[in-house]
Amino acid sequence: MFIDNIFSWRPIEDQWWITGFNPECKDEKADAKNQVMIGSVQFPNGEMYEAFAKDITENNHELLDFLIFDNNNRTVWICWCEVDLIQ
Repeated sequence: MFIDNIFSWRPIEDQWWITGFNPECKDEKADAKNQVMIGSVQFPNGEMYEAFAKDITENNHELLDFLIFDNNNRTVWICWCEVDLIQ
């Protein structure tokens, strides 16, 4: 499988929301079913991070295929994509 990076954003300062647009991305590349986005959320404190991790583990465990928990940095890495792309 060929992977083509169509957009990257790694800000130095904290960001609330990021969107990306690449005018060269057309046709099959532009089909959301073929795209994957990876992002992260760094929690400001351990209590909030632990509550999120506990909720996912206990109540939404089907989402675990899309998440990586970094306990040292209180960060959750998230993969947004169609389920078929990770199976």
